[in-house]
Amino acid sequence: MYITASIASIWLVSAAAAGTAPSAAYYHPDDIAAKSARFAAASESMGPKFSAGEKEIAQLGKAADRLEIGTALLGPAASPELHAWSSATRRQLSGQYLRLQKHVGLLQDDFSTVFGAALTRALPAASAGKTVKSCSASKVAAMMGRSDCEGESLNAALAAAIDKDAQLQRELTDILAVEWPVVELVPATQAVVPVTGADHWVSIWAVAEKFQSAKLAERENTLQAALEGLADGIEAKDAAALASAQAAKKSWEGALSADGEALRAAVVATMARQKGAPTWGWCANPKSLGGCPGDDVTTSVIEQLAADKKFQKALE
Repeated sequence: MYITASIASIWLVSAAAAGTAPSAAYYHPDDIAAKSARFAAASESMGPKFSAGEKEIAQLGKAADRLEIGTALLGPAASPELHAWSSATRRQLSGQYLRLQKHVGLLQDDFSTVFGAALTRALPAASAGKTVKSCSASKVAAMMGRSDCEGESLNAALAAAIDKDAQLQRELTDILAVEWPVVELVPATQAVVPVTGADHWVSIWAVAEKFQSAKLAERENTLQAALEGLADGIEAKDAAALASAQAAKKSWEGALSADGEALRAAVVATMARQKGAPTWGWCANPKSLGGCPGDDVTTSVIEQLAADKKFQKALE
């Protein structure tokens, strides 16, 4: 067999093509983000602010819960003004939580947009002469310190390129400069519900937490179980689900009202036996939300109740 010039030319071209064939490579945005110093710095900047907001929401939420419990424990003795304050506090807190969540969502969208744009800018240079696919190692492969993606990983190179992107830095600076929503409730003092007077007050929810914590937990669990079963309907704003949720809340309030009536009667009877007891009344409003006017004698009264055997027996 003779190799003609034309055949030789074909072989040479084929060999040259084979020598410059694009090599396989891969990348994945999540893996690039994990290696990006810019991404880490942005996350570190945003994380503490979100955590601080969540912490404040949790603290205010606990105070709002206690206000609702105290109001319910007072039953018919709770004034319309106290009910209105409790409802307004819950609405304000819910609104602030939603604003915080929305703010975080918008920031995440902005981060995703600018990092995605930076990746688009970096990809052509990093992938030149390569056949590139988006691929992330499976969890099993990652745990074993290897990748099951085909070819060369471009993740580190792309992360380094992104970190040098001046436009990305300017955009991140603008995003991180956006002010976070303020999480706070303006305190408002609420009137004492008099028993023998109103110069001193006892926190009714604190007394209940001390002596009827199991019953409070039982009531709360019953309410939460009912609300969880209605969660999908509530999220969809289904009228029937919302009505059922309202009925469950009313049932919870009614049960606490009955519990509160028995508790208040036992406390009043015990305090009547105390010599030199100050004139006092009930307060449902936590101090962090404004408390009540006058002197707080909750701690000393709880100590007296704990030492009184008749009080303990009355609660059995």
